[in-house]
Amino acid sequence: MSFFEWAVQRERKNCANILEKQEWNRPNTLYMVDIKDYGKIYTPQNGEIHGHIFNIHGGGLIAGSTNQNRFFCQWLTDRGYEVCAIEYPLIPEVNFVNQVGFVCSTIENNWPRDNKPVYLIADSAGCLLALIANAILSDGCFMADDFEYKINNLPCIFDGVWLNCPLFETVGFNEVGIFMSRGLYGKNPAFKKYLKNPYEWFGEYLPNTTVIIASQHDKLEKQARKMFQTINCSLGYGSKWIDEHTHDWNVLYPYMDDWTMDLNNWAMTCLELKESCK
Repeated sequence: MSFFEWAVQRERKNCANILEKQEWNRPNTLYMVDIKDYGKIYTPQNGEIHGHIFNIHGGGLIAGSTNQNRFFCQWLTDRGYEVCAIEYPLIPEVNFVNQVGFVCSTIENNWPRDNKPVYLIADSAGCLLALIANAILSDGCFMADDFEYKINNLPCIFDGVWLNCPLFETVGFNEVGIFMSRGLYGKNPAFKKYLKNPYEWFGEYLPNTTVIIASQHDKLEKQARKMFQTINCSLGYGSKWIDEHTHDWNVLYPYMDDWTMDLNNWAMTCLELKESCK
């Protein structure tokens, strides 16, 4: 077994364990979910939709599912949003280009036709997919060819983007780049130049209203801060220990306590007010 194959198995086992641990934090009432071939649709129970959200889960591009964000998506519908949780295919069953294409096409094909605000929310490695999709679909047409994506319905302009405990650096001299890059992307793909500096290439396409939440004890915290220093955005800090881990706690356990819900409310308020809430 190669190191990459071992890493895939480990990460998928970790994600399965998270689903079990989440049960103690489940809300009192679970809403009905409309399951589609591209993901899940969460709709406010009273039928009043104030806006739309596309959600991209984490898992290192090799693991995870929309199930791990089910409570977070329900929390978002409680604020009056219709949420499209994208169930993108995983590496190595598909390649990275397939993942990017799946996310982009899902957003294009389900882009709302009303005039209500549309937000993009992602966590962990889902943030990298969010960065790329936002750039390609907003104004980065020149990138589409390198990611082998044919644009159909430009532009898709998000009113705001919220990135939770983001993973941006996956190539080069970092933990993911050294041990995982070849397994994730193959050998010297055309899009690798963008991944070498995702802050500069993709950061400029993020909307003026961009919110990043980072955990003070998360090893990815430096990447969140680096994006914060690259663009003008709001940066929120927090930390909650869950079995010695703090990564993604506010998404995986959104009903944990009032403090966590207040932090998430702060992030959504930043998006809704279209202003910095630093």
